[in-house]
Amino acid sequence: LASEDARLHAATRAVADRREGLARIAGQVAAAKSRLEARSAEIERLDERLAEARDRADQAALEFTALEGQVAGMDAGELGLDSEHDQAASALATAEKELENAKLEEQEAERERAGAIARLEALEQGMARRDGGAAVLAATDTMSGILGSVAALMQIESGWESAIAAALGSAADAIAVSSTDAAENAVRMLRRDDAGRAALVVVGQNSSDQSQWPTLAGGQRYAIDLISCDPELQTSLAGILQRVVVTDSLEAARQVVTGNRELRAVTRDGDLVGHGFVQGGSQGTQSLVEIQAAIDEARVKLEASAHRIDRAKFSVVGATQSQEAAMVLVSNSLERLHESDASMAAIAVQLGSLQSVVRSATGEADRVAAAIA
Repeated sequence: LASEDARLHAATRAVADRREGLARIAGQVAAAKSRLEARSAEIERLDERLAEARDRADQAALEFTALEGQVAGMDAGELGLDSEHDQAASALATAEKELENAKLEEQEAERERAGAIARLEALEQGMARRDGGAAVLAATDTMSGILGSVAALMQIESGWESAIAAALGSAADAIAVSSTDAAENAVRMLRRDDAGRAALVVVGQNSSDQSQWPTLAGGQRYAIDLISCDPELQTSLAGILQRVVVTDSLEAARQVVTGNRELRAVTRDGDLVGHGFVQGGSQGTQSLVEIQAAIDEARVKLEASAHRIDRAKFSVVGATQSQEAAMVLVSNSLERLHESDASMAAIAVQLGSLQSVVRSATGEADRVAAAIA
């Protein structure tokens, strides 16, 4: 019995020990299961963080790539803006140079006109007569038939003014009148008023028929053919210049007269040669014919300078408009450059921020992945 009790007691203890072991194992299993569940939850949370970190890194990388592509396009556009600005600046420099040249041309034209005006005024003062001719011209309101100065009533081929003046003699400074009566009345007035002497040319009093004049050699011309004026005045001048040939030199004039004694010859410089008669030498005071020719030339130059001023003013206006347009282009291109620079700076800031996001997200993803592993 005692042995049976001992065996029973041992069995009971064994059962108790087994129960205790099972309970301990159950506790260990429950603890392991709890730890496994906690670990699974942590891994799930880390997986979510890893996915979020990788998503942030991928999104930032995509945005970074997109911005890089935008920067590349802006770089190309920046080059275009630089080229546009350079062209606008070059156009502005050209316009400013053209404006400067136009203003210089206008100033030069103004000086030229001022000089032409001064010369014309001086010549017109020299043309003012202080002899009997002036008294006759002043009496046009009280005397009929006074036509004006012969010098003012005719045009002479350029370069032959001295020759015509020499050939005309005193008639070069004469007053043209319409009739012999008008000429006689003028002479009586001069004598009555003790106003001096005057040469008078009565228009239409001679014949302009040159058929009886000798035929000239090739290249030679009569003096009357160098004068343009009213037909009646030309008729009178033809009588005064009858058979007068114009030549370029004294030697040529002598040859003309030697070849035909009916002819007289006058040189371009105003030397007059006839059969047994020569008149010439250095130039003295200018005749009214020469002064009138100088006045006509001065008037032409004055008119030309006025046209030059008009053209210069027009050029200044055009150059000013071109300069203003070029300045607008330069301003606009510079403004676009500044806007582009500002955009580039803003994008650079964004790129820097995205790089930080990529680095941060990638680092976090690496740490989470290491933690999961």
